[in-house]
Amino acid sequence: MRIFRLGLMAGLLAAICLPAPARAQTFTFVAKYTVGGAGEATYYDSDQNLMGICAPAGTCLMFHLDGTAAGNYTTPTSGFLDAADYDPVQHHVIFVTQDCVVTEADSVTHAKVSSATVGFGASICAGVALGRDNNLYVASYGGGQVIVVDRTATNLVRKIDLSPLGFGGIDGITNVPGSDNIIVLSSGGSGAMTITPMGVKVSGPSAVGTGAIFMGGPPAAVPDDLSAICKTGHVWICEAYAGVCYDYAPATGVTAGSCGCHETSGAFLCPSGMMCSDTSNTCVPIPDMAMPDFLLPDLALPDLAVPDLALPDLALPDESVPDLTTAAPDQTSAPAPDLATASPSGATPGGCGCHVGNAAARPPLSLAIALLGALAFLVCARRRSRRAPRDGARLT
Repeated sequence: MRIFRLGLMAGLLAAICLPAPARAQTFTFVAKYTVGGAGEATYYDSDQNLMGICAPAGTCLMFHLDGTAAGNYTTPTSGFLDAADYDPVQHHVIFVTQDCVVTEADSVTHAKVSSATVGFGASICAGVALGRDNNLYVASYGGGQVIVVDRTATNLVRKIDLSPLGFGGIDGITNVPGSDNIIVLSSGGSGAMTITPMGVKVSGPSAVGTGAIFMGGPPAAVPDDLSAICKTGHVWICEAYAGVCYDYAPATGVTAGSCGCHETSGAFLCPSGMMCSDTSNTCVPIPDMAMPDFLLPDLALPDLAVPDLALPDLALPDESVPDLTTAAPDQTSAPAPDLATASPSGATPGGCGCHVGNAAARPPLSLAIALLGALAFLVCARRRSRRAPRDGARLT
């Protein structure tokens, strides 16, 4: 019984961990549109919900998804234009000429933004697709390879050799709507084939119209380029010289409404906890914006010893008011002279000194005022001495 349980658990783990086989991705013919120009380079502008069909000389015709015309413009490229795609993150159209020069232009003004040359053995570049990994997949017709470079087109990521898969004459490449896989298209008789971003074959090669990927419709004489429409899941395949494009609707394994989070026409919303990447057209986890738990320094003030600001107990001088009654000399010790006999000739009567009591003599008024002033001074000085400790503490 224990062995059976272990075997059951191992089987469940294998079912969870092992990748599921890739689903078949097929399309069915629904319409044929006359576009009037050569379909060497095609792209889907997901912001304007328009298809661009461009000729080798650089003239691009714009169409609504029902095949009606929506205007035209001239690209800022030079040379034989043979591939195009759209970057919804930067809102640029990506053009590639056969000499492998990648030119980017503003999708509204069509002004040139940048250019770079794909090296790494690329020869007769005839297709380009911006993958969901934000890499450029450039079809090298002359080398039978897909040259995968970074978004700047200046750094090699890897090379995918299609010859071992029985595929040649690669002339177009596009993303499978709602999938990381890509579809390569041949104008040399190999039809179409679906591969993973690492170059593993998913389905094909098979002929366009009668094969396993694109089923039905009139056979394309020289299928030259193709573009997926993420909003509807459709794929347009355009002829090189006939001026027509074929519209294929998703049948199996294709998700409609699968535009990336930057593509407004897809009304795409990232799931909860995810956000649209700034550098790619995919949702990524929202970074943790919680503030880090910083260790704050101990800002407690030190316990400073406060100096003793108490004033010393100063010994104040004795400022008591003297007893004036005892300090005065004895005024009754001397007998009063006989004024009648003691006055010499010419003396002024009543001219006795201040010590003569019977003369009713009084201290001068100035002396009384001086004594009162001294008394007031002593009282004020005493009051000030009582306030001195408080005032001294404040001054310190």
